[in-house]
Amino acid sequence: DLAATSWYAYSNSLTNFDAVLKKSFKHAKRVYYSGKACLPHVVAARLCGVEDGSIRPIPVSDASQECTTIVAVRGTSSKLELMSDLGIFTTVVVMQMLDKIAPILGTLPVTVISKIMEFARFPATEEIQHGIFETIEKAVDKLMVEYPKDTLVLTGHSLGGNFAEVTGA
Repeated sequence: DLAATSWYAYSNSLTNFDAVLKKSFKHAKRVYYSGKACLPHVVAARLCGVEDGSIRPIPVSDASQECTTIVAVRGTSSKLELMSDLGIFTTVVVMQMLDKIAPILGTLPVTVISKIMEFARFPATEEIQHGIFETIEKAVDKLMVEYPKDTLVLTGHSLGGNFAEVTGA
């Protein structure tokens, strides 16, 4: 279910997302769709099972029921996303290359390495990164308020998985 929802985050339209969601899951409903132009693209689906001892499905529109809401973050799929990825991870790559010449990553405390990376990072890159996490956090906060009894799961593909993991932490 998590892998499928992560894949569906690449859907190029709301209609397409709804169609693949309905085809894969009997009792699922789209509850969030950020739009493909949003960086990062975030989608969410609410999956409900059946009532205890019954074959009747729990209505996905019933917020009082306990269901599972899966939030999926799309990975890199556009030039803008590729450029933001490069900006975010350039500092890490440079540090790893320098470590081959003068091994410092394994010897310096993490706090020192963190300060070096913070100093070397471009301000625009930091803004993009904070914006990415803020977009995901807003979606998660909205869903937690709307469906307070649900189990919320974050997932994603590739870089989207990285962002989902950091946001979840």
